[in-house]
Amino acid sequence: IDRDMIECLAKRMELIEQIGIYKQENNITVLQLERWLEILHTRTTWAEAKSMDKEFIQKLYKLLHKESLRLQTEVMNERIEKS
Repeated sequence: IDRDMIECLAKRMELIEQIGIYKQENNITVLQLERWLEILHTRTTWAEAKSMDKEFIQKLYKLLHKESLRLQTEVMNERIEKS
């Protein structure tokens, strides 16, 4: 299960890089507050439906979101430097 989680996170990070490229090419800011709030709400709801602790899931997704923002910013900055 732990290996599967790592694989899923690696796939998620690959998608985040692609999202960063898309946002940079389309002049979209890294932080999309409405989308973030929607994600936090839905994932919390999904977790609660599985009898998981709401606070744990919120902490987890906040950490994932922080890394997502960092990675997208890094990708965007690298593309700007190469231009």
